[in-house]
Formats: sequence, structure tokens, C-alpha cells
Amino acid sequence: MKKVLITGVLAVLAMSSCKKDRTCTCTTAGSTTTDVKTYTSVTKGQMKANCYSYTLKIDTYTEEVTCKFE
Repeated sequence: MKKVLITGVLAVLAMSSCKKDRTCTCTTAGSTTTDVKTYTSVTKGQMKANCYSYTLKIDTYTEEVTCKFE
């Protein structure tokens, strides 16, 4: 019975995610322009999706943007 209980507790802990404030820093190609965005209470997976999907649209074309998160 103890093994089942311990396994269950470990499974719950492994499935829970750590939410915290994370920062996304994006740099526009060919420029020194950087854009820093802070997302509050997000998981690492959510942050990866938000940060890497960032693009900068100017008029009718899209600038190449490189982003990283911390």
C-alpha cells in the first residue's frame, strides 16, 4: 500500500508545473532593436509557445525576429 501511495504522490508532483514570471527578449534582424516582454505566472511550455511565436509586422512584410526566454 505504501508503494502505491508514494507512486501516486510522485506522479502528481511530476505532472504539476511550476508557474512563475518569465521574460522574453526578442531582437530584430539587421537592427539593434530589442523588445522585452514579461509574462506572469506561466509554465515553461506556455512561455516557449508565446516567446517563439513572436513576429514583428511592419506594413505588408514581416521582420525576422530572434527570441529567447529566461
